[in-house]
Amino acid sequence: VGLRKEFSPYVGPLFTPFLEKFKEKKLSVVTPLRDALDTMLALTQVQPHIEDIVAVGLDSKNPAVRAETILLLTRTFCKSSQAMVPKPMLKQLCPTLLKKFDDTTPQVRDATAECLGTLLKLMGERAMAAYLG
Repeated sequence: VGLRKEFSPYVGPLFTPFLEKFKEKKLSVVTPLRDALDTMLALTQVQPHIEDIVAVGLDSKNPAVRAETILLLTRTFCKSSQAMVPKPMLKQLCPTLLKKFDDTTPQVRDATAECLGTLLKLMGERAMAAYLG
């Protein structure tokens, strides 16, 4: 049912516009976007899209886009194993997430704490110490 793995080449071009649509405030738009992005990341891995996530989602001017992107990462890491999160990706992602603790909106700060907590639980305290300290 569905394209499954054959859909993975088409995820890249769709990923950025979907992240940008999180600026919509309507729940009828945001909920299907969450489901679609969760499905996209279930079919592929996070690593090929990490640059889009950082550039478009985490560095967005819109706080709703930043918060939803971080929550997307949190949901993805909850479903991941330690092997699915390579160290180069952590090296790129953790400094950006740590900067989000200084964000002006509480939704972004709360989502950041949840994401880093999920990563800490997934990777272990010893593995994350280098990126958090």
